[in-house]
Amino acid sequence: MTRAVTLQSSRAHAFALAPSALPPQGYDAFAARWAECLFENTFGCESTDAARAKQYGEHEAWAAGLDGQDVDHMLWQVDEPLPPTSTKNKFRQSVGLGRRPGDGATELQMGALRNSYLVRGSTVDVFRNVDDGLDDSEQLSLRLRDASGAAFTPTKALLARGEANLLLLTPNAEVAGGRSHSVFQLDIETEKVVSRWQCAKDGVLIPMLDIVGDSKSAQLEAGSTFMGLDGNRLARWDLRDRAGAVQDLASPTLGYVGGHDFARGTGFSCMATTGSGDVVVGGVDGKIRLYSDSTLRQAKTSFPGIGAPITHVDVTYDGKFVLATTDSYLMVISTLFKDKNGALKTGFTGKMGANIAAPRLLKLLPHDVARTGGAPFAKARFTWLTEADGAERWVSVVCGAFSVVWNFRAFLSSCAPGSGSTVYLDYTLVTNKDARLVDAAQLHGNFTRGSAAQAHLVVASDLGDISAFMGVDE
Repeated sequence: MTRAVTLQSSRAHAFALAPSALPPQGYDAFAARWAECLFENTFGCESTDAARAKQYGEHEAWAAGLDGQDVDHMLWQVDEPLPPTSTKNKFRQSVGLGRRPGDGATELQMGALRNSYLVRGSTVDVFRNVDDGLDDSEQLSLRLRDASGAAFTPTKALLARGEANLLLLTPNAEVAGGRSHSVFQLDIETEKVVSRWQCAKDGVLIPMLDIVGDSKSAQLEAGSTFMGLDGNRLARWDLRDRAGAVQDLASPTLGYVGGHDFARGTGFSCMATTGSGDVVVGGVDGKIRLYSDSTLRQAKTSFPGIGAPITHVDVTYDGKFVLATTDSYLMVISTLFKDKNGALKTGFTGKMGANIAAPRLLKLLPHDVARTGGAPFAKARFTWLTEADGAERWVSVVCGAFSVVWNFRAFLSSCAPGSGSTVYLDYTLVTNKDARLVDAAQLHGNFTRGSAAQAHLVVASDLGDISAFMGVDE
């Protein structure tokens, strides 16, 4: 469709134009035409009533929000504190830890206690958490080897058991003709891999694309269970055997203690958990599903996609807001709604149905898209909380050689219903010179007590560089 292609650039442009820049009738006509072309670009079909009903179903508020209109009863901001006076931070490098020899980095695992970790191929580097940054004076690197002495390279790491263990999800190269994964347990105190488990259900090896803690604070607790995800499966695994004893290498199968296998085609791609253990799942179809901790068989609420696959997902500690990453934009969704009795709930605990709120998008301005070389977004995260007494202040994401930081409190005010804004473009770019970043995470509040209003970032590049940055109010 030629007319759709001509308007395939950033949706942000339409809403960056002030209505006063055009005559009222001209602006309205432009906005309506923009919405039609956006729909055609996203779904590959003409924007008709029938096509919109097929894509959005009962969720008319969602569709209206994508057209720049909010339905009056939608809940977006409820009793939120006022944002800081500055919407941005300037950033200065507080610690530059230099390049690590060997493989480039793939993942950061931030600790709330003594250490944080950088995964580099078959090596894990250990850093001491200090105020406003990290310290590597101990120069500790742990080589990942199985019981036979062979190196292995994990695809996902997860701190567990009071941050005494690092669980490492790793493909099984020896399984021919199919996918399967093992979970290795790295004991931090002994600096050794002490156990390896197969992911299996009913005696059949199954793959896992992602693993996460049972809750936002699970890594600080002594629990033995964690969550796993495959394209059509949610699972809760237990590191203990049925008799309750901790397993070792002689008992290599994880205990399957709950979950559900869904019909093929669900296309799950990533997951995250709230402070109470509720689960949000993103999909390759762009859909976002919310599951209560009490049942994983059916989503309490499902949000339609708007075209792009979800590559990473996060959620606030209280479950009120979901943050989804796609290559070209971040999507923030409010899960709040009032039930028929007027009680305030989230979509994790009740079915939102037609009450789902319109999404908000976080994007880059065109000149910054060019500055980043059109690099995709990756691994967007809220400020990391492990207790209810706090509020997420920042959103950070990787984008090529940059990390991008948004003031989440200012965003909530600017994108409240009735503001006329569904795209938020006020952010700070933090550069890491020429190296491509693979991860950017925020320090835990235990190490930002004196400057909690500022963002504190730790970034890692594909060359093995790692640096910490501290925000300074403008």
